[in-house]
Parts: sequence; C-alpha cells; structure tokens
Amino acid sequence: MYWLGLPNAMLWGVVAGLTSFIPYLGGLIAGALIAMAALLTFEDTARVVTIVVVFLVLDTLKGYILYPLVMGKQFTMNAVMLFFALTFWWWAWGIPGAFLAVPLMAILKIFSERVQALSPLAKLLED
Repeated sequence: MYWLGLPNAMLWGVVAGLTSFIPYLGGLIAGALIAMAALLTFEDTARVVTIVVVFLVLDTLKGYILYPLVMGKQFTMNAVMLFFALTFWWWAWGIPGAFLAVPLMAILKIFSERVQALSPLAKLLED
C-alpha cells in the first residue's frame, strides 16, 4: 500500500493481518476497507481499482500458495478431525469457538506428540 501511495500503509497492514484470522471473509473485509480508504483518498478510479486488485491478488497468493507451502511442510493435521473440532467448538462457544478450534487442535496435537501415553491420539490427529 505504501508503494501504491495509500496513506497509513502500516495501518492497512495491521488491518489485513487482523482480518486474515477470519476464515474466507477476512481478505474481502480488508479489501473493502482498503477500497473505501482509496476512494476517499484518490479521485482517479483506475488507481482505486489498482490498489484493490493488487491487495486481493497478494492476499490470494498468500492464502493459496504461501501459507500451504510453509504450513504444509511444518504442520499436518487430519482434515476430518479438524472439521469435527471446528463444528464442535462452533456449537459449544459460537464464533469465538470457531476462531479457537484450529489453535486448540494444534495445541492438542503437539501435546499428544510429546506425551508417550497420548501417542495414539497424535496418530489420530495426524494427516
């Protein structure tokens, strides 16, 4: 955003970072906020569209290429167990539970890998 001339580039980086925790909609929410800021800042529509498209392309590359490459090599979890955990925690705690489901499963998997008695659970959670 700094290179594209949008003021407060650090703010938009923080907004993008915080909204990235919202599954599926985080990038769109950040894109909409950046679009509103660009509309208020610039009179040229082409520049506004360029800023939004650049953000959405970079966010998509991050979500579909960078994260899977980095996390896939470091951390594997059973997708079915993750789905059940997400469903359970959503039911138990609502939206906060949905946000905490993946970190809780990661903690459980790491903990069960370290404790010998829980190694069958670690195998179940493994991909």
